[in-house]
Amino acid sequence: MTNLPTTLLEAEATQFARGWVAKCQAGDWLHIGLSMLHPEAGHTQLRQILKLLAASHPFELARVIADARAGWRDADMALRELTAEILDRGGDLPAQLRAYTIEQLRPDATVAPPGPQRASHVLQDLGMVVLVLELTSRFPGLAFCGRSVRKASICSIAAVAFTEARLGRVLTADAVRKIWKSYQPAIGDLRYFKRLTLEKLPV
Repeated sequence: MTNLPTTLLEAEATQFARGWVAKCQAGDWLHIGLSMLHPEAGHTQLRQILKLLAASHPFELARVIADARAGWRDADMALRELTAEILDRGGDLPAQLRAYTIEQLRPDATVAPPGPQRASHVLQDLGMVVLVLELTSRFPGLAFCGRSVRKASICSIAAVAFTEARLGRVLTADAVRKIWKSYQPAIGDLRYFKRLTLEKLPV
């Protein structure tokens, strides 16, 4: 891990990054009972989305059920929560959801092998990309991802800030660069997360 900081510019960028991550950790801006950087936040948010999808149309419900049967834990949890909420209101379960619930209650029901847990780091990654965007904008004199491990860069500063926050991940500058690259097609659609985080930061 890069030793930070070594120059005034790096010190300012590091301070900004640490403050940004701390603000993200302190607030429940998505109203899910967790900060957006909490390791479970992506799963919690995704389950809410999956519940809304499942309740919106029989075709969407069929897709969520298929994912749950394939071993996607978030889909299964979303269906269980949706079932509990409908029954608690005294409502009737849709036929597909009733059949899935009966499957899960059978004494001989087998647990599907774990499928891809797609939300493990999604909100952290989005937050990281927004932080990289801000660091790039505010500190243009820093290299994006330098070759020297002794010289700080945008990616290494973001990696240090996220790792120090003890979010369940140890990140390197190269890992941040790869996450940034994977989100390149969606950079223009991150305005919501950028506004959400930066409005909470002191000027």
